[in-house]
Order: sequence, then structure tokens, then C-alpha cells
Amino acid sequence: MKICLFITLLMMVSNGEKRTDYMLKDVSQIKISGGCEVFAEGCITFKPLGKQKVMVHVDNSGNYFYDENSNLISSFEIELDVEKLSQFFKNWIILMDSIQKKADYFSTRNAVVLFDFSLQDRKVRISRYENQGGYQLDPIIESVEAFVATCQKIKTQDVMPSKPSFSPKNQTEQFLGDSAERENVVLQFNDMNGLFGGRIIVVTGTGNVLVQVVAHRQEQNNMWEQRYSFDISPAQLDAIISEIINNDVLTIQLEDRFGNPDETLIHLSITNGKGVFFKLETWEQMSLPPDAYINSPRAMFDKACLALKRLEHIAKTEKTPAQEGPYTHP
Repeated sequence: MKICLFITLLMMVSNGEKRTDYMLKDVSQIKISGGCEVFAEGCITFKPLGKQKVMVHVDNSGNYFYDENSNLISSFEIELDVEKLSQFFKNWIILMDSIQKKADYFSTRNAVVLFDFSLQDRKVRISRYENQGGYQLDPIIESVEAFVATCQKIKTQDVMPSKPSFSPKNQTEQFLGDSAERENVVLQFNDMNGLFGGRIIVVTGTGNVLVQVVAHRQEQNNMWEQRYSFDISPAQLDAIISEIINNDVLTIQLEDRFGNPDETLIHLSITNGKGVFFKLETWEQMSLPPDAYINSPRAMFDKACLALKRLEHIAKTEKTPAQEGPYTHP
């Protein structure tokens, strides 16, 4: 495997002083090329864009550079600050100076790794051959590869669309919060009646569902309970939450009246990610004619409840009860 690295650097260095300023003066004269024999090679060139920016071009048509997850990096261009780029070259120069101090440790015979550096008026050729030392070169190879991987990661982050700001459409969505922050949300439907049974359905922001169904069994003349526990998909959860939001549950104003004897009181509650609790409730019976019911507050309430009640059907038709037996009224 043969790797060649060619670098030309012009730097701002005061004569006779210790080199501490690594700001690049002319990046257009810098070129880095490397390869592994015939089957893999890559090239990095630089183009100044004014005084503060540099265009870095990585040509990886030879399939040499890979990212930290061992995925092949496509050729790309990226703008970098001159100051940031200078830090990489500072590291390469320090590594090169360290290698030069141990020149006897290397050989050009049967070279597996070969570097040619041109730094101002100095010419340096360093090489090592397989299994016989010279591994001080490895940090430079790794540093160049890390430079490309870092640039590619920055490039990927730059082109990724930024997360849109949270703009709630109504009070209910404002209460629930951003979709990415709803793991602790809890939705609950409850129409349990001590005489006739009913159901309690709970859904969490992670998609976990608990369904309790209680019904009277005539043959045994008792109340029978079934409990289910299962998970729903993100799409199913989104559909339920969307129904809650679209009907703007927090703004629904329901009829305030006393219940009739043995009438069921229906509860719909929401706990948001911050632990704030909201509950809406109404009696089961209503006297609205069909024309008045459409688009009424009660119709909006029923639609929101139906989104949760559908989970009872999924439980009964697709799931096995986790627990069942005679129901004991709490």
C-alpha cells in the first residue's frame, strides 16, 4: 500500500523567531494527494475566497477517504475559515518536524508509505516499508484522513435543513408542545360506569397503550374485566394527537348540566410534557338535532374521543388480554 502526501505551505513567519503563527498566507499553493497503489487515491486542493475564507475541494473519485463510520465519502467542496484551516496545518507541521528528528528510522527501500513535503525552502522525503518501523508517519496519515472526515461532517450539517420553529396552530397544540418534546404526554379517555361498565384508554407520548374494558356478562351475572397493554406506531400516535389538535380540545365549551340517574359521565384528559393537566367532561346523553350537532362543540369532543376509542377495537381484534377476570369496582 503506497500513500503519498504532497504539501506546499507559505506561512507568515518572522525570521529568526520561534514559529508560533500558523496563519496561511497563500493556500492556493497547497495540495495534498494520497493513495494506496492503483486502487484508491484522493486529492485535496484549496482556493482562497477573500482574506477570511478558503474553498476546500476534496476529490475522492479514487475512493480513498472514508468517514468515521467506514462509509465512502463523495467528492465535495466546503468553505472554511482561514483560522480554522490553519489549525490543521499547524498540526501537520508539528508532526512533520517531529518525524524529521528521527530521519534515520526510515528507509526509502521498498517503501509502503511515502511522503514528500515542500515547506518553504526545505525539502523532506520520508518513507517506511512494511513491518519494519516508521510508524511515526501514521499520525500524519490519520490527521489528513480526519481532516477530510471533519470537513464532510461539517458539510453534511450545513446542508441539513434547520429545524423549523414551533408555530402552534391553536391552543391545544400550544399546550401539547413541539412534536419532538411529547414523550411525557399522556392522553386518557374514561367512560366507566359502575353499573354498566365501560372503558378506560390511556396513551403515552411514547406510543404505549393501556386499555381496560369492563362489561356485564349475563350468563354469569357479573362484571367482567379485560386489560390490554401494547404499543402503537408513531404514525398511529400522530393520527390520534392530530385529531386532538384539529378539534382544539382545550377550547371546547360543553353544556353544563346535572346528570340523569345512572347516566355515564365521559372524561377526556391531557397531561402535557411539563406535567400540566387538563380535563374535559360531559354527560353521555344529548338532545341536539342532527343539523345542530354537526360542527358543534359536542361533535368536536366526540371526534377527539373517537381517536382514542378506536384503540379498543385494535385491542379486541388484534391483541390478547394481558389480564382478565371478574371486575371489582374500586
